[in-house]
Amino acid sequence: MLRTLAVTLVVICAAAPAAAQRLTDKEVSALAERIYQERDRFEDALDGDFKHNKIRSETGEVDVNKGLDEFQERADKYKDSLKGDYAASNEAAALLRQASRIDAYMKQQASTMKGMSEWHKLATSLDELARAYGTSFPVTEGAAVRRVGDQEVKEATEKLENAAKDLKKALQNDFKTDTTVDQASKSQAVGDADMMAKTAEKLKERVGDGKPSTAEAEQLFAQAAKLQTFLQGRTLATASGAWNGLTSHLGPIAQAYGKHWP
Repeated sequence: MLRTLAVTLVVICAAAPAAAQRLTDKEVSALAERIYQERDRFEDALDGDFKHNKIRSETGEVDVNKGLDEFQERADKYKDSLKGDYAASNEAAALLRQASRIDAYMKQQASTMKGMSEWHKLATSLDELARAYGTSFPVTEGAAVRRVGDQEVKEATEKLENAAKDLKKALQNDFKTDTTVDQASKSQAVGDADMMAKTAEKLKERVGDGKPSTAEAEQLFAQAAKLQTFLQGRTLATASGAWNGLTSHLGPIAQAYGKHWP
């Protein structure tokens, strides 16, 4: 049965699409600059008379020109807010919501209008930004817009690394007196906890170095799922407590990589 399950998991993993790569703080800053420049090119491409049309805003209807000015202000504010460890989630939300109103207006226009191609290019970049903040473009009403920055990921993975080491020790302690688990399963569980700690350390290092890290995150959650399956339904007092402490650190990491835990 275990062999069948293992084969099934291999098939599922092989068939699954590649995970979207998490953007680093540096990449998000570069994207913010690109959006600011593409916004300028979009506005420059528009017909002058078109800018006097009306567009919906948060307070009613305003001139397209005024809506574009507000879009520029929000893009500028967002770009300038990306300093230090600040993820600028509020500023990104304001930018994406303003851009979503413009997107709704552009979808009502003829595909031949001036600036439409520039808008399509800009909208692609805005969708990339939205995905970096856990949503999609255009932003739906009430959608959460939040990004877990590099520093927050590093802190969470460091805590997870230490928690996985604690889990390993707890398992070893429980297994000294436990008679319900066979020796091979005991060795496997201890090894899985040890591997999870090493994966968390590697993930922390890659995030800190600004390197791609999606594969390490995928490995981490596969290991967590495996340990969760092992612990479910078992009475291992020390290990169960250690596991509960460990899972509290998985939430922000999951959010950073577009996942949900549990």
